[in-house]
Amino acid sequence: MKDLHLNNEQLPWHSSCREQLNGYIANNRIPHALILAGHEGIGKMLLAQQISHLLLCDRPKNNQACGSCHACKLILAATHPDFIMVSPEEEGKSILIDRIRALANTLTLKPHYAKYRIILINPAHKLNRNAANALLKTLEEPGENNLFLLVTDQLESLPATIRSRCQTLHVPTPEQCDAISWLAKRLPNQNAARLIKIAAGSPIKAFNLAESGVEKDYELLESLWLELYKGQIDPITAASKTEKIRLSLIIEWITHWVVELVQIQFDPDLGQLKGSGQEAAGASDILKDLQSSLDLRRLFDLLEQLYQAKRLLDSSVNRQLMLEAIFISWCSINKKSC
Repeated sequence: MKDLHLNNEQLPWHSSCREQLNGYIANNRIPHALILAGHEGIGKMLLAQQISHLLLCDRPKNNQACGSCHACKLILAATHPDFIMVSPEEEGKSILIDRIRALANTLTLKPHYAKYRIILINPAHKLNRNAANALLKTLEEPGENNLFLLVTDQLESLPATIRSRCQTLHVPTPEQCDAISWLAKRLPNQNAARLIKIAAGSPIKAFNLAESGVEKDYELLESLWLELYKGQIDPITAASKTEKIRLSLIIEWITHWVVELVQIQFDPDLGQLKGSGQEAAGASDILKDLQSSLDLRRLFDLLEQLYQAKRLLDSSVNRQLMLEAIFISWCSINKKSC
């Protein structure tokens, strides 16, 4: 897979966030704790790293780090003592209390080189309950010149007590045309529009998915979803046919489709489900049918079921039963199916 190097690139859809952050710096009113929230794959972590780099740089210019001073060299080598990354020890695991306790001991000391010490927590929603409570105590007494940056794509999963002690900066998802344009420049030989659709509008995620073979998984799930609606397959069989698709992607894609359906019910001019070839026609027919027969309450119930499934992804869940329940709920939207 190709590597995506963005360290110095200012993503165009970050412009409003950068303007706000630069205003904080110019007025010396940087909040001691800032949450960067938004969809997965839109560059929140990149933005957090860029603002950290800027604040630690010895010779910033035009609201950017110089890249050549001693501090910048330390950052690029991942050895700056005033830049602390907090993340799970293993991907998909939680951030544990021991990590936060060790961090608290460090924060009692003054920064080594810079005016600020920056603590970047990513993904912040992976803090387990004890770790979140320990962090809360630190946020209540953050110490001088300590700046916390919390990155998350699940803002609602952060405890309300932590959210109340931070300022939240919502990082926008780019417009579809902008996302496609950005991706097409980096992957000129691929169908950028299709990849953006698969990544639910997230361009960086689309890039990372490009060479993973996930497009075939998407097409399979899309086909099964339409067959379920038409009553051409039962939920148990459909669930078993998805066994090679990553569960998190299944939940993400179905959630996106259901959200799209809800939006169209309130505003039919938003368009219709996009597919390719015969699948596009099938989706279009379903929407025409749904607009007159859809039980909106059941659709919202399905959406809540999907959100609950997403929260359970890191626990020991029975994959088959979870998917069967979701597919049964989808079938119930059309009384003729299943």
